[in-house]
Amino acid sequence: MEQFWRDLAAQENDLFKPWGWGLLAGYFYQGALYDSENLFKFIEEQFSEATVRRHLNIGLADILSGQYHSFQDARTRGDFVKILQASLVFPGVFEPVRAFDSNWVSGSTIYESDVVATVNHCRHLGYADHDIVVDVVLSTNPDLAHVDASNYNAYRLIARSIELHQHLVEQSGVVRVRQSHPDVTLRHVIGPSRAMPNKIVPFQFTDEEVSELIRLGEADAAH
Repeated sequence: MEQFWRDLAAQENDLFKPWGWGLLAGYFYQGALYDSENLFKFIEEQFSEATVRRHLNIGLADILSGQYHSFQDARTRGDFVKILQASLVFPGVFEPVRAFDSNWVSGSTIYESDVVATVNHCRHLGYADHDIVVDVVLSTNPDLAHVDASNYNAYRLIARSIELHQHLVEQSGVVRVRQSHPDVTLRHVIGPSRAMPNKIVPFQFTDEEVSELIRLGEADAAH
């Protein structure tokens, strides 16, 4: 996994580029701001010969129907690559992947983490809820900070409300499992202890930035 991100960083800015007439061409005349052809080629080169040795579930959003779909276990290697490519698509930034009679984007468009799909897969394999143990890794801090809002002005109250809403959205998969499958054990629910750096263009990281992200992850894991 670490090598994948370092290989990605080594591509620098070659993985995606503005269209010939710039970002405005993407905004008005294309399906995305950036041409992601090289990014998709990179994923194909990295995974076209990969063998999936474990149970795998990747959630994608069908941009045409608005439905969320869980792809459980890869079909052909070509299908697996298409699913991985679609999982990288941030709507508006990169073009949807055309496959399986529809257009697909990242499942995070609908669910931050689809923990229910994991539970359903385990049940499909014959396990009872009380025998299912799940570890969840989120992209944000699972712990909401307690604040004293007694002296907040309107701006800070609005900001806190947005923070609360975003926290609920990010935790929705965990909350759904706790409500619908109370006998399932959520052993660990973890995430970065600090806000992770955001990029205007996703995946545009230098090797130094990748090293820093890995260092932060290792520091969180140690605690």
